[in-house]
This record gives sequence, structure tokens and C-alpha cells, in this order.
Amino acid sequence: MIKVRVKKTWKKFGLDVNFEIPHEKVTALFGPSGAGKSSILRLVSGLERADGGMIHKGEDVWYDESKAIHLLPQQRSVGFVFQDFA
Repeated sequence: MIKVRVKKTWKKFGLDVNFEIPHEKVTALFGPSGAGKSSILRLVSGLERADGGMIHKGEDVWYDESKAIHLLPQQRSVGFVFQDFA
């Protein structure tokens, strides 16, 4: 299971999310344009760095702001397809 609790602030909006992704399950993010779906994927995958919080996959820590841990995207076992390339 991937546990996500992250905060990120950009110039125009902020994101504060807390959710879990079940192990070996297909998971979809959906919502209106500009809701932050791609931003969440970028944070979970490591393409974007959060301002705070944590991302864990089981016992593995991918990101933990309080412990100064930030694994690179290639060190995380996550895959997704952006809507522009689907």
C-alpha cells in the first residue's frame, strides 16, 4: 500500500492531500480540469518535490520531509501515463 500525505504550494494554488493506494490495484485519479490530478502524480512519482508530508510504500520511505528523505523517481517503483500520452 502506498500512503500519501503531502502539501505543496504553487503561485496560483495549494495542494493538501491525504490518501492510500491499495497494493497491486489499478487506481485512477479523476476530477475537473485544474483539480491537481497531474500534480499529485508528479509528487508521488518524485518528479516534483512536496513542501511537507510523507510518501511511504509499505516499509519503504519515498519521501519524508521531517527526515529529509527524497528518493529520486528512478528509485520508486511507480508507473503512470499522463493524459497527453494515453
